[in-house]
Amino acid sequence: ILNSFCGTAVNAARGIAVQVETIVRQFASNVQTSINPQIIKSYSDNDLDRMFSLIFASSRYCFYLLFLLSLPILMETEFLLSIWLEEVPDHTVNFVRIILCTTLLDSLSNPMFTANLASGKVKVYHITISCISYTFMPITYFALKYYKIPEIVFVCLFITQIFGVIARLFIIRYQIKLPIRDYCINVFKPIFLVL
Repeated sequence: ILNSFCGTAVNAARGIAVQVETIVRQFASNVQTSINPQIIKSYSDNDLDRMFSLIFASSRYCFYLLFLLSLPILMETEFLLSIWLEEVPDHTVNFVRIILCTTLLDSLSNPMFTANLASGKVKVYHITISCISYTFMPITYFALKYYKIPEIVFVCLFITQIFGVIARLFIIRYQIKLPIRDYCINVFKPIFLVL
């Protein structure tokens, strides 16, 4: 969609932004992988309080570590890209910044995904999240058609991710009785204070 509306140069800028995202996301994935077995074990032992505390801690610390890694990139995107590339394509700086913010938001989803896998009730979770994810394409198409701003693609992705996190919270609440209020107090509040 981005290529057909904005051309190959913008698509190249997107490719660079995705490369940066992949490197940052890999780091967060490694941290989350070390916590996943404990979340699953807590669920299988029916120790929901420990599992909730692991979900809260995992969400917070993955976000913090990713934020620590992303902050210098967010602050000095233009400089870092100029070191890496001879000529930085237009829109690349904005693409990298928005996609890193989306990755930060997505880091909150990983512990909820693990909790869903532990419960074994994956059908509703996957259908709901897939539906939210697939709405990204038509929304992006119409947004680009009317606004003609390449950054709108990544803004739409970020907004879709917000809805995805909210949907995950409600699904997990239904499946394993995760208290949303406690999640907000233990995860969202400290994250907003840090931000």
